[in-house]
Amino acid sequence: MPLKPAVSTLARNTIKSAYDELDRIISPGEKGDFAETSLEDVQDAAIRFENQLAARQSLRNMRRLMPLFRGLEHYSKVAEILCNGTPFMPWIWAPIRLILRIASEYVEAFETIIKGYASIAEPLKRFEILSNAFISEPSFQQTLAVFYADILTFHKHAYKFVRRSGWVLTFSTSWGRFQRRFDNIIEDLNKHGALIDLEANARDIAEAKTMRENIQEWREESEDRVRQQDREQNAKQYESIVSWLQANETDQLAIIDSISSDTMEYQGTCAWILKNKKIVSWADEKPDTPALWLKGSAGSGKSVLCTQLVNFLKGTKTVAYHFCSYLYNSSTMYEQVLKSLILQIVRKDSDMISYVYTTYILERRSSTNTVLEQLLQKLLASMSNVPNQASYIWLIIDGLDECDAEKQIRLVRLFNQLIAKPTVPGSTICKVLTASRGPSEAMERLRRKQIISLAEEKGSLDEAIWQYVGLRLETMRPELRQIDMEDSEVEEIRNSIVKKADGMFLYARLVVDYLTSNIFYSGDEMKESVNRLPQKLTEFYQRILTQTLVGLDSRSIDRIRCVLGWIAFAKRPLKKIELLSAITFSPGDPQVRRLAPEKVLDICGTLTEESRDTTFAFIHNSVKEFLQTASTKVVITRDRAVQEHGIASITCLLSALETFRLHDLGQNKSFRVAKGLYGFLAYATDFWTEYLLCYEPSQGSRVEGSSEPLLRLAGQLTDELEKLDPTNLDKSASGELVDKRLAKLQKYGVLWKHIERALKARSPKSLEARVFKTQEEEVMRALNGGGGALENILGSELSNLDYLTLSLIEYSVNMCDFSCYGGSCEEWLALEQTLPPAAKLEMPSADMIRLANEEREVIARQSMIKLGPRVCIQNYSIPSRDGTSIQLRSYRPVETPEEELTPLYIHFQGGGFMYGSLDGEDAICARIAVGCQVTILNVDYRHTPDFAYPTQWNDAEDAFKWAHDNMDKLKCDPRKVTIGGISAGAWVAASLVLQRHLKSDLPPIAGQVLMIPCLAHVDCYETQLNKMKDPSISSYKQNEFASMFSLAELRWFTSLLKIESPDVNDLKINPGNAAPEHVKGMPPSVIGVAGLDPLRDEGLLYAKMLSEAGVPVDVNLFVGLPHGFRCFEERLSASERWDRVVKDGIRWVLSEPAASDEFCVKTG
Repeated sequence: MPLKPAVSTLARNTIKSAYDELDRIISPGEKGDFAETSLEDVQDAAIRFENQLAARQSLRNMRRLMPLFRGLEHYSKVAEILCNGTPFMPWIWAPIRLILRIASEYVEAFETIIKGYASIAEPLKRFEILSNAFISEPSFQQTLAVFYADILTFHKHAYKFVRRSGWVLTFSTSWGRFQRRFDNIIEDLNKHGALIDLEANARDIAEAKTMRENIQEWREESEDRVRQQDREQNAKQYESIVSWLQANETDQLAIIDSISSDTMEYQGTCAWILKNKKIVSWADEKPDTPALWLKGSAGSGKSVLCTQLVNFLKGTKTVAYHFCSYLYNSSTMYEQVLKSLILQIVRKDSDMISYVYTTYILERRSSTNTVLEQLLQKLLASMSNVPNQASYIWLIIDGLDECDAEKQIRLVRLFNQLIAKPTVPGSTICKVLTASRGPSEAMERLRRKQIISLAEEKGSLDEAIWQYVGLRLETMRPELRQIDMEDSEVEEIRNSIVKKADGMFLYARLVVDYLTSNIFYSGDEMKESVNRLPQKLTEFYQRILTQTLVGLDSRSIDRIRCVLGWIAFAKRPLKKIELLSAITFSPGDPQVRRLAPEKVLDICGTLTEESRDTTFAFIHNSVKEFLQTASTKVVITRDRAVQEHGIASITCLLSALETFRLHDLGQNKSFRVAKGLYGFLAYATDFWTEYLLCYEPSQGSRVEGSSEPLLRLAGQLTDELEKLDPTNLDKSASGELVDKRLAKLQKYGVLWKHIERALKARSPKSLEARVFKTQEEEVMRALNGGGGALENILGSELSNLDYLTLSLIEYSVNMCDFSCYGGSCEEWLALEQTLPPAAKLEMPSADMIRLANEEREVIARQSMIKLGPRVCIQNYSIPSRDGTSIQLRSYRPVETPEEELTPLYIHFQGGGFMYGSLDGEDAICARIAVGCQVTILNVDYRHTPDFAYPTQWNDAEDAFKWAHDNMDKLKCDPRKVTIGGISAGAWVAASLVLQRHLKSDLPPIAGQVLMIPCLAHVDCYETQLNKMKDPSISSYKQNEFASMFSLAELRWFTSLLKIESPDVNDLKINPGNAAPEHVKGMPPSVIGVAGLDPLRDEGLLYAKMLSEAGVPVDVNLFVGLPHGFRCFEERLSASERWDRVVKDGIRWVLSEPAASDEFCVKTG
């Protein structure tokens, strides 16, 4: 008797892996009989389902599955040798019975799944005539194993779909995404079927081998393609959902970022909350403790604790959260809380995105509060995608007391509904934590809650404050040494602060701030000052305010009140340049010529703070409450603020209209624009109508000749608007008012008409009417547009003026503000928590540099296991101009025909000119070569500290010239040479491309790809700052202390180049300082920048200048991520986008694209 053929390890592993994956997701109760289920059992079940459906008058032709059953029978006979002694074989048919039984409850799904299974029959037909002659061949066994894996993958996707909670709800909207995956599986089966035919016929062993390799490559590429299509569809539909909701996520990011910055700086001070027994119970995946109330007084650190909980939960659990803050009015609105939670939930699940898009957007449903409440509950009910298991979601709402009482009660009512859902298999259990001050009528209504009162956690808070104060005092060590303070004295002060704080973090912070801002000659003076400080927070505020106002006259005090009023009651937080502009126009003088000095903000500095995005806020919301009490020397009120802010807004608009319509466009106008006088203009344009709607005019007051400043200025604005775009008073208004508050302004005639016009242009109904006149791709884009006559006219005037002393390009550059791209994204905040502290800036030894390079090389080698066989690598050693050798390495795709000339991409590595090696760049270069089908030339220029400037620049130019002289050796097309690099490498690349353009004695360059580039020497950055609205909003300022790469690190790495007294006009080291006339006619450029990078603005400014000079530019921004984030590989989802930007960018520059009429920054 012949021996049974040996089973190849690869084939057995392929089958086992597919089996294990399906076994893992099917519940034990549903797979218990799989081992005993025969193919006949499944056929009988199919007939039984047919009879049941017929009885329900929903007959379905189950005979369509008979070819599938026959194909599975023949396949099992051929492949049984692969499954001998294992439970594997029944799993290719047993799940069909289970999936059909579940789907039979929903006829539409049942019909669709039958069609899917029926399509598998075709590639299985060949097994009817196939013999066992080839079963001993390992390659043939592997092909059979792939059939098994594909069929089980089909089962897996179908089972997961019909077993997730609420699958009937999402079936019609989400099946299309699964259809793509199923189609891909069927195509894979067909290709492997053709391979089996070829191997069985034994026509050509070499041909079969080639076909097998091609199928493997197709399989990888098709899977990538399906994933990419899913991602693109998800992104488009998600953007439409954001627009439909009219949600602005930047407010939440800004709030969280401002809170997290303190958490990051003083890590460990909040760790105690994670050990609290009630928190542990609430965070556990058990129904216990469904609701928690984190109760504490103002300044006790509730928001910081909530961010700690969010960061802790995000790593392993599903969490959605919302932070309410007086700084952002939208954050305290009931509907915005709902929208925030909905967006976070749908973002986690592509099925939910598809469902909301199809059911709500395409069906044109309005996003009313009732609709949003129902949608949130539907989403939560459908979240579980683990069959027969309950899923959990944790909701965290901070600052509930910031909302109106009615909104608080409504939110609590909603929470009660969510936590009241019964715990059943397949359901989603919702657990809620709210943080607020007490007492609270709303929170008393929260059912099944437990309370963590921070007043009762004094021991934990004292320990946390003790750590915090210790860290703060440590930063004061140099000053403390100067007054000869002993460690025992510092410890005494530390303990005194903890005792006086009495569990209030804010008080401790104020005391340490007080110590850092005052002058002491001895430790005794410092201790005495701490002991004399008032015990209550309000008394402390009063003392600070008194010190602030001492010596100021009444006019100065009124200006301080104005600043504080803007910070307290602005419609949104104002950036420094906006705040100064707002203060300037607050007196109501349209003829004002100069921006208010920054000193007015500095004086308020103890009670206010500037965040990383340069917006201003109080150090705590309790400051706002304090300033509204009659006991304070500077009282701010909402009513007065509404009038004053309305006056400032309209005054700014009047001044802008006058300035931008002047025919005498001289030095005065240029000065006013360049100095940021109109930094407040965008805010004024957005909110002037709101201030008039909120204003309560006196009885019988008129617009013309009114004694009320706001109405008088509104009348002047009306006259200007009438000249530009007259209204028709005779035309009566039809239908209900866009805003009910308009009724009180109807008596003002023309003014009322202009306000109504602006509101209608912004109203959802008007927007919706425009939306559905467009194609589907443009559906929601229009939702963010809008504006009335004033907005349109100002926009037109600003873009068409012909300045004499400040050209349009200079004007637009001078008004640049990219600070909106700052702030950490959620994914980075979570990852950042896991990173070790940054190392000190000091000169590493040669061994340390070598070890750092080896770390990069290890990561590269892991990727090269897969990429290496797909490229042909060649090393070169070429002479430099100083006689030293430069090492190069080329990567050519192996599938490129030998005789074909490919494009060439010359790559310059990053690493601050200090780190980097050829081996460390292998994966980067191979990935680009394979993805773009181009040859890569990797240049290992010489590094600091051994080689200073201009060695790196010279090496780059020498390598470039060598490449052009050796095109035959490289087998590349000299007309298709592109240059690119990362960080420091992008610096020399940008310089090389610009120098070639200016000198033209170098060979041609088809394009450049600059990723996170440095484009100006740090000591020549003034030119970049002059292009910003204000230096305080630059990325140098905003990202000064950014993770991964701070401004201090930039200065340190640059110093190693040893460029003494760099010339700001030297474009070799400062390509970013080039003027438009220098770059006009340059080749297409791709530029990628990171939002948290100090280098962000110079990259964007350079891209903007290229665009305005007529150069084709593709600009890609990675929001919320730091310099060099790509090193975290798959730990950050944006790494994949980075690779796509580079590969697509090389193809794009080689396509000879046309320049765009507008500067566009892609953020996704």
